Amino acid sequence: MKAFLAILFLAGSLLGTLQAQPIEVSDVDGERVTLNRKGGVTAVIYSNAAVQKETRATAKFFDPFHGHPAFRGIVVVDLRKSVAGWVKGMTLSIIRSDLEKEALRVKPFYMKNGNLGDPRADLSVIADFKGEACPALGWPNELKQVEVIVYGPDGKEAGRWQKDKDVEVIRAVVKKLLEGLPPEKKEKDAKVAE
Repeated sequence: MKAFLAILFLAGSLLGTLQAQPIEVSDVDGERVTLNRKGGVTAVIYSNAAVQKETRATAKFFDPFHGHPAFRGIVVVDLRKSVAGWVKGMTLSIIRSDLEKEALRVKPFYMKNGNLGDPRADLSVIADFKGEACPALGWPNELKQVEVIVYGPDGKEAGRWQKDKDVEVIRAVVKKLLEGLPPEKKEKDAKVAE
């Protein structure tokens, strides 16, 4: 019996370790991004061409958290079966332009949260042309709806949702995870903005 429990414990420990392995990909700005980073709370939103409108609505669920130094929202756009791969440069340019507009839209939330930094520096979109991100996030095939994964400060998945009716649940999870994280000093943000 002890041997069985030891094996079960070891298997559980290994599974926990595997779940916390960093998922690193490049975003549309060419920056390396860890989707399940440690030390912060990350909301990863699945998107594709068919659910763009729904993605924008879902991204707004996280507006109250924009500007909190420990929060980051990342959109992963599934382009594995898209013709966008044929015009990759133009696709990336359009996404970057959309990010500039989004930075202006979320700036008031930054201000409300006491963050004087540039929102554009925190906004990230992964254009997954080759399937580097989606399968690692548990999306082996194209989805027909938006899905949200929230990673906690330990880099492990804290929850996964597929329906926007779960907005309040998602917000409550993010809020709870952020409560235990100290915000960075506001003086640092003020110096960055000068």
